[in-house]
Amino acid sequence: MSNGAWQGPSGLGGQPRGDSPLAFNAAGDHIYFIDGSGDVANDWVSNGAWQGPSGIGGKARAGSGLATDAAGTHVAFVDTNGNLANDWVSNGAWQGPSGMGGLPRGDSPLAFNAAGDHIFFIDGSGSVANDWVSNGAWQGPSGIGGKARAGSGLATDAAGTHVAFVDTNGSLANDWVSNGAWQGPSGLGGTSR
Repeated sequence: MSNGAWQGPSGLGGQPRGDSPLAFNAAGDHIYFIDGSGDVANDWVSNGAWQGPSGIGGKARAGSGLATDAAGTHVAFVDTNGNLANDWVSNGAWQGPSGMGGLPRGDSPLAFNAAGDHIFFIDGSGSVANDWVSNGAWQGPSGIGGKARAGSGLATDAAGTHVAFVDTNGSLANDWVSNGAWQGPSGLGGTSR
């Protein structure tokens, strides 16, 4: 938006693979995608102009989900072996890829919380699951409750304590944390096509 009105379109750089999801960081100055060769890549803003694309590390399998944290310093994807993996920034440079734990279902989207220490996905049995950081290392996966239908979307809040998905009946549902434990699933209202 500029002066209260939408502008564009304008090219950012890069050519995403046909099945590539996109993931913006919270500030909107980094966008991540999977390029035509399967590499996880990004464009970024520098001095008010878009730069890139540049590979950040890691190869994503066909149909891979993609997610980033609020800062844009952790990017999760599904590698060519079907493992949940990520790239991350350390000392100003991209590191990785490295496995996080878990085998997301082929059509699973991915959802990071804002801090990038909880990642949610749908596993091969359709269960909503997550990996999390404890003592500096990735833990999991663990089911949090709920079964998602094929093609379900997936979203979490900034804290990573609410996770929404489409259940096997086509209803919008969620799991949530209460008293330190996952609760649910429960319908939120509304149905999906």
